[in-house]
Amino acid sequence: MKKLLLLLIFFSLPLFAQEEPWKEGMHMYVGAGPNLSVYHADGDSIGGGLHFKTDFGYSFKKSWAIEAGSFVKFVKIHDVLIWDTALTLGLKRKLPQDYYLRAFMGQAPTVFYTNDKPDVYRRSKSSRVIYTGPVIGFSLGNFHKDWFWETTASYQSLDKSRGIRDDGIVPTEVFRTDLS
Repeated sequence: MKKLLLLLIFFSLPLFAQEEPWKEGMHMYVGAGPNLSVYHADGDSIGGGLHFKTDFGYSFKKSWAIEAGSFVKFVKIHDVLIWDTALTLGLKRKLPQDYYLRAFMGQAPTVFYTNDKPDVYRRSKSSRVIYTGPVIGFSLGNFHKDWFWETTASYQSLDKSRGIRDDGIVPTEVFRTDLS
């Protein structure tokens, strides 16, 4: 069965933004904020945490931008730390009153740190499990004079997994699975 992941990032506040967001040419935006994530595999699990977001792109025609982006989020669910990363390519469209809509797609490696929990270790013999698969999503945001806010929803399909055992100095891969 294909394992699925749905990620909802509720809010990004800026750490860095340009004063003129739709000026033609290169731009970079960096933000951080809280997230709420829903993981669905054999049942639903919900958790929250912190995320960091970066978009680097090129604005053209005063209302369009193409961007390479990334977000890294940390969530804790059932004593398992989840480190989720998405590397994306997106198209951003300016809307009235400096609102914008961004659609994106890319790849999303996701690491579940099991902390050697006995029930997880017994099944997987791993200290962490790394899932990979495609991600798609969209964002709605608004630019202000020198800051922005953004809300994002994305969907990830976890297609492959690898188990890593942290024994001693060199981590060891203990399994590799195709989930699709």
